[in-house]
Amino acid sequence: MGSEFTFYDYFRPGSPGTNPIRDWLDGDGKTGKAALTARLQLLEAWPVEKWNLPYARRDLHGNCGGLFEVRAKASRTQWRLLGFFGPGAHEATLVFGAKEIGDRFVPRTACDQAQAIKAYILECVSFARREHDFG
Repeated sequence: MGSEFTFYDYFRPGSPGTNPIRDWLDGDGKTGKAALTARLQLLEAWPVEKWNLPYARRDLHGNCGGLFEVRAKASRTQWRLLGFFGPGAHEATLVFGAKEIGDRFVPRTACDQAQAIKAYILECVSFARREHDFG
């Protein structure tokens, strides 16, 4: 199966640089990591028109406008990875990990933080992201 998208993670430059997506998946999101990884692998091969519930939501609104979410459930918890399409064609950049409880993201500032990271990446794309490691 060919790849429709390449996933990238937000990368915080510095010495040493850090990958907040990887850190979240290995820390707070560890319980949902396997389920989210399976979702990402599936979505990577699908055209965006197929990115629908229950796997993803590509049309977030309000302060989440312009973002998508990758959705997975594990251990009775709803896990979410927020991202945006781009900046290049057939690219999807993951910027923030969260839980969803009662139709709200936890932390409540997830979308605001994701939007700020998106803006930063769009300014500094060459060093603010790395290709997603599915390991």
